[in-house]
Amino acid sequence: MSKLFVLFIGFLVILLYQYFFTGEFGIEQLGFVLVILAALISVFFISKWQKQKDRSFQPDTTDNSFKTRLGERVANGEKQIYPEGKTGG
Repeated sequence: MSKLFVLFIGFLVILLYQYFFTGEFGIEQLGFVLVILAALISVFFISKWQKQKDRSFQPDTTDNSFKTRLGERVANGEKQIYPEGKTGG
């Protein structure tokens, strides 16, 4: 998400530079910046929703396998696994 934010700020600076110093305003460029903003907002809310799901994770005890949180699947650090019968909250 931080990469999208940097991309948004960068394109916004370029768009404003072009408008103030050259006097040109491209509606297509503004549309592109707004699409990046929409993607940034979408990723923010999806990430927030996924973190909430991870915090309230309770492993299913009906099968005989190990469980982990989605956030830990993509992390580089140590991961917690929950054997059958243990709670993850």
